[in-house]
Amino acid sequence: MAVAYRYRSCAEANDEFKLLLSGASELAREWNSDEEHNFKLSACVYSFYTNCLSVFESLAYSLYFLGGSIQPADFPHIGKPTKITLEQTGEAFSKGFPSTALASRLRALPDVAEYKRIALIRNILAHRLTGRPSSTIDGTIEADGTSTYVREDKWFVLGVQDQPSLDHHLLQQPLDAITKLLEGVLDAAIEFAR
Repeated sequence: MAVAYRYRSCAEANDEFKLLLSGASELAREWNSDEEHNFKLSACVYSFYTNCLSVFESLAYSLYFLGGSIQPADFPHIGKPTKITLEQTGEAFSKGFPSTALASRLRALPDVAEYKRIALIRNILAHRLTGRPSSTIDGTIEADGTSTYVREDKWFVLGVQDQPSLDHHLLQQPLDAITKLLEGVLDAAIEFAR
């Protein structure tokens, strides 16, 4: 149930984030100066990334016990649940069931770019700081005196390259990515269980 609850929490944080953006005050839209709004956006982002990583941690935890029930010798941390991580689960499946798709997916998951980005953002948000809206305006003045301005709104998190745009895709894109990763691991887990 932990996997389902964490995933649902991600989806609900994404939905709430989109609602907050749609209902933003003029102060928030123009100047990013509505602190109550920024707090609520930040809470959605924090909840999303914390639960997002936990989806995979919870899945790895349950799969570790599945593997341990079949081949206990290769899953030595059954009595020490705090030692069970995604990496430990991947190693145990690689040792106990090396030719399975599940072992391959679990081993590869920590190195997938989307997973690494989610883990990085989650660790920054959970242990160090919060993100905030950030805007840049680039202007051009033509020879005839006309000017054009382009505004770019981002969700700034110190230490994260390629700051995401502050729009409805900010959480939707990583949700789509984790859904795809989760489906791959779950398909392999179902195949393994059969």
